[in-house]
Amino acid sequence: MKPNIVLKACLLLASMLAAAAMLLACGSESLPESLEFELTINEGKLDLDPPVLKVKQGDDVTLKFRTDEGGEIHLHGYDLKIMVTPEEVVDLTLTASATGKFDFEMHPVHDDHDEPGEECMAEIPSGESEPQVQVSAHAGGEPGEIQVAVELQNFTLGSEAEAGLAVGHWHLYVNGEIEGMYQIPRATALVQLPGEYEIMVRLTDTLHCAFETRAMTTVAVEEGSTVEPQHDAEEEEHDDGEDGIVLGALEVHPR
Repeated sequence: MKPNIVLKACLLLASMLAAAAMLLACGSESLPESLEFELTINEGKLDLDPPVLKVKQGDDVTLKFRTDEGGEIHLHGYDLKIMVTPEEVVDLTLTASATGKFDFEMHPVHDDHDEPGEECMAEIPSGESEPQVQVSAHAGGEPGEIQVAVELQNFTLGSEAEAGLAVGHWHLYVNGEIEGMYQIPRATALVQLPGEYEIMVRLTDTLHCAFETRAMTTVAVEEGSTVEPQHDAEEEEHDDGEDGIVLGALEVHPR
């Protein structure tokens, strides 16, 4: 074979390999999907092993619940609630914006339960003062990073109720969207665009019922992040006793 023919063949092969590499690189980042999960609850248990649903950030998710008894389904972290009955399939829909692991549990319907769709409100222990919270926020050291800190009064961070004490966690909202729930006094939020962001904190008890207490502040971010927003809260175990049955969890992974 002549040298110039060999050279042309090598160049053609190199260009084909380069094109293939480019196609693989372009396809490595998947686009958000619309996902549906059919979930059946029998005798307080989810008919799924393991009871974990895995999606990616940005996916549109529909959870279709079929149950043998009535109750309320609560997806923690996203603060979404729906009422379910044995007579119909009920959908819970969301866009998986915050990453992390979020429990969903079922609360049986009691005669004194709030009307469907109403938010349950936490009760202050007898003789105790209203919990108080102050929030501060500033731009962090990395692009698009916001550091948030809370100062609490008459409130204890924890996952188990204690007699005579207001115990629970706090929810962090960025521009009205839930970012996560925390049992630690500091958290990090990541945003993608420069600008001014509204930070809100709300206290909830161990049953995830909200206190009236909330605090707000604003923070300016000069440079947005190339990293997708992530939920970096310390994972908590939910123990709602007989009033709530943890069915499973929704895992939202970064895309």
